[in-house]
Amino acid sequence: MPASSTLKIRRRTPKSCLNCRRRKLKCDRQHPCSRCKERSERCVYAEGSEIEDGSPEANDQLQRTVTREAVNSATNVNKKPPEVFEITQKKFEFYGWKTFLELIGRKKQDHKTANQIYLMGRNIRLSVALPEDILSLFPPYFVSKALVQRFLDTTNELFPIFYRSEIENFLMSIQAFGLDSISSDGILLLLCIIGHVLEVTDPPLEAKEDFASVDCNPVDLSDLIRKKLDEIFFSFDNCQGSVGNLTRVQYCIVQALYNLQKQIKGFNVALCHCINLSTRVSPIYQLDTVANEVNTDLWLTICEIDAMEHIFKSKNSWVQRDVFGRLQPRRDFFSDEKTFQYHSLLGKLLNCGLDIQKAVHTLTIQEYLQKLDEFDVNLSLILTSIESLFFGVNDTANTCRYDFLRLIFWTIRKNLYQCFLTVEHDNLPELNQIFEKLTIACLQACRIATGSSESFIRFDLLRIASLESITCLLIISFCQERGFKLPDNCIEVVYDVKHLNSIVDKEDHTSEGFEFVFDFILSTLESYPSKPPDMESEHFLEDPLRVFSDLFSIQSHFFFPH
Repeated sequence: MPASSTLKIRRRTPKSCLNCRRRKLKCDRQHPCSRCKERSERCVYAEGSEIEDGSPEANDQLQRTVTREAVNSATNVNKKPPEVFEITQKKFEFYGWKTFLELIGRKKQDHKTANQIYLMGRNIRLSVALPEDILSLFPPYFVSKALVQRFLDTTNELFPIFYRSEIENFLMSIQAFGLDSISSDGILLLLCIIGHVLEVTDPPLEAKEDFASVDCNPVDLSDLIRKKLDEIFFSFDNCQGSVGNLTRVQYCIVQALYNLQKQIKGFNVALCHCINLSTRVSPIYQLDTVANEVNTDLWLTICEIDAMEHIFKSKNSWVQRDVFGRLQPRRDFFSDEKTFQYHSLLGKLLNCGLDIQKAVHTLTIQEYLQKLDEFDVNLSLILTSIESLFFGVNDTANTCRYDFLRLIFWTIRKNLYQCFLTVEHDNLPELNQIFEKLTIACLQACRIATGSSESFIRFDLLRIASLESITCLLIISFCQERGFKLPDNCIEVVYDVKHLNSIVDKEDHTSEGFEFVFDFILSTLESYPSKPPDMESEHFLEDPLRVFSDLFSIQSHFFFPH
């Protein structure tokens, strides 16, 4: 008997067009659908009255497809399709900014031409009307030049935010023709730099003398500049075309850098603004097919700051690690070979650090133990490159780069092993070796921070180094509580870090809190009762760990032992 007489064929009306069904994609059921329209293909539906293409070929294709599906549905009712089985065995892809932009791009095909015109002009700075009193915020020319030069020679060497040639041209125009000769963007950029230097660094001698002669406090002037710039930049929210201005992106990067250097508690909100604005101004991931790749170096700086927030402070990163992993510095981003080498090594370090953090939160303990050697080897190879390229350098900038790369290396090495503090020691294989490597990493980070303090002061990295050193000291005390015998010189390291911490300017209640943390660490290492300083806050005496967690606001991120 023929199969057609025994099988009851159910002619199900499919909802998707034939092309989407064949590719196993979701169809929007338009006529034609958006996917067929995008690929310039004929859109054919299995609905007699709604077939977009009525050609004989399309009808034949439709009939063959419907018949095949009917037979398959009758003979394989209880059989699970192999495609479904394969999908269930896969893992979700790690979504990032690039993936989201690709999805968004599919919904904006109608605006493709307008977007292309906008992207071609994304590097053009926009002129805006400025308040009349903004020029009064500028110090005398020789002071402004000294402050700007200090930033270009120090901070901008580690975190490229401003283009040196552009800033120097602004200064030359001011010297020759006055402040009225430069554009509004030039005014905003220079004030942004001046305000940051006055707020973060120790001003040059000529600036100190001038401020003293006119009885002006540099910090007060910095506050005035920041408030005025905030008022100007954030008034652009309702101005069409000004929201994504490159100048505003650079201003937000400076604020994000300040938060990285100075902020202890809370999230780096300015960094979130950077990422939000960068999606409107510059390409946020590097593609070889993009003809106009301007400002991609700024996105690299944003990614570096974001990764440092994650590695140094255990804060959730705004930029997904897969995006940062694809973004590599290019030689034409930088003016010299050493700067390019620094950012290449920095990118490898940060990418490895982000991989470690992801592994900690996604792998089991057994799986993580199996990955330890791989992470350790990768870090060792990067350290070898750092030593071969930067050991023995003479200039100030490269010396600081060398010290900072080593500090990041030992911080990531510490992050690699610190998670084992949360595991019961009876369940850990090779416990002594793990705690030995963790202790060595912590001590090395502390020694680099204290031994390179002058370099870190000049390049505004002292607070980062100080906070990381305190974290390492607390971890060392935890290792001792777990039964690991510490080296004899640990007490000396604690006092060195305590002296380093005394150099850093403190805000609010953090000074007394840090003093108690040091007292707690010393009492743990020296095995004698603590003698905390007199304080009004009673909880400082009751719970030392609460002091530390309150200062850093990291209860949900930092690895405390059970």
